[in-house]
Amino acid sequence: MKNLIWHGWPIFELIYVILAVVIIAVVASAGGNLMNQILGVPVFVANVLLIGFIFFVLYFGRGAIERFSVVGTTFIYAVYITMFAYVLINNGGQTLEVLRSGSTAYVDNPSISAAMKSALIYAGYSLIGFIPPLFLIDRMESRSEAVLSGVLSAFMLAIPLALSYLSLLAYYPSERVMGASVPWLAMLGSPVLLVLYGVAIGWTLTESGVGFVHSITERIDENIRESDYRFFATRDGLSAFERGSVGLLILLSAIWLSRIGIISLVSEVYPILAVLFTAVLVLPLLTVGLYRLSNPTWKQEFWQGWRSDSQSKAADIEQVE
Repeated sequence: MKNLIWHGWPIFELIYVILAVVIIAVVASAGGNLMNQILGVPVFVANVLLIGFIFFVLYFGRGAIERFSVVGTTFIYAVYITMFAYVLINNGGQTLEVLRSGSTAYVDNPSISAAMKSALIYAGYSLIGFIPPLFLIDRMESRSEAVLSGVLSAFMLAIPLALSYLSLLAYYPSERVMGASVPWLAMLGSPVLLVLYGVAIGWTLTESGVGFVHSITERIDENIRESDYRFFATRDGLSAFERGSVGLLILLSAIWLSRIGIISLVSEVYPILAVLFTAVLVLPLLTVGLYRLSNPTWKQEFWQGWRSDSQSKAADIEQVE
């Protein structure tokens, strides 16, 4: 971000933390209620268990986070594909009928501008998802590996999104499904699938919490190590206690925010944060980022202006070596 918006990077950090907390809150709201409805676990107990599990994974560090994410993503994919298959096998004919009719709007007087606005808002806050995995960037040894990873990630995001859309069309325009805060609860008629869905949502919350908390504490840690400001100059990042405290504060804030309700958070808070996130990340990435990628030497001294003296000396030494 320092190489995209220069001294404006703290603005991104602030929006990123707020948006991360809101996203955790949305998943916590859905996850807590689902685990209560499906598994009979009280919402408060469900949230405590999820927080405890998040800290359990974070405690064992990067290796545990990577293994947890791989296993979790595989499990979640298996559950969702099973859910899609169940819905489309039982009611796929309705999906085809809706697609043939060409009418899939759920609002009065639909327009192209309204559709584009909704798509841009969705993309704006969804792009936050590519920030937490950046701690794995050191595993990529070439540009081709980076491009391949990006393409695979895009497909892994797009496939369940497309299947979810087709599954919703199987019940369009039923208010019971389309107007539900969690449509899958109304779409799944199998008790076994409902239990698996509840576990998958719980795992999703844990995985989201682990990723966002880890990315935020890492960013704070890195900024402290780089800072020459007063007492930060003598610090070598966050202590284990401070990492835990920051993580606990983030999760408790999300749990408190989740009491507002998932519909209110998505309909009122998401659009605002999506616009801000697009302004501070997406537009700079598609302008300054692309230009700097193709012209690495463009105003090099200017873009290194955010570095501290110690960092600049270290970079000079590294370049000489």
